[in-house]
Amino acid sequence: MMNNEKMNQIIDEVYENYLIEDARILPNMSKEKMLELGFRLTKEEFINKCKTDSEFSERWGLKIEERELFMEEGEDLRLKLILEHLNKKGIITSSFEDFKKDENIIPNIDWRREVWGMIIWINYGNGIITNTLEEIYDDVKNLPTKLITITYNGTKIESYE
Repeated sequence: MMNNEKMNQIIDEVYENYLIEDARILPNMSKEKMLELGFRLTKEEFINKCKTDSEFSERWGLKIEERELFMEEGEDLRLKLILEHLNKKGIITSSFEDFKKDENIIPNIDWRREVWGMIIWINYGNGIITNTLEEIYDDVKNLPTKLITITYNGTKIESYE
């Protein structure tokens, strides 16, 4: 996923800045002060400290938040993946965003019901089981359960895990 790559690039950049600052300051600092300020952390320790220590996170300009997805968010993600699959195959031209937008424009429309109706029609239309979506069903069974958000230099990036 492109967001994961971008997140990793940002984390690598911030961690590199941390290491440069670390190397610049450490020769003149006591071990106790190093530990107090959080220097000489591994990359994993650095990431965890950014997640849990807001002062440390602010100092390096990297905010990392993780949270479990709500059930509705997981279902929306499932529908989004199915729609992306159908778009790639050229079976439909509507996107996830198109369906969500319709909900705001057309009163009393339930975009989820509309999407599931379309999926059922594509897969089982005319009483013939086509299994058009069979290849994606395995992918959508093991959906991510966590949303990871990083904020850096005013840019917010979200990714699922």
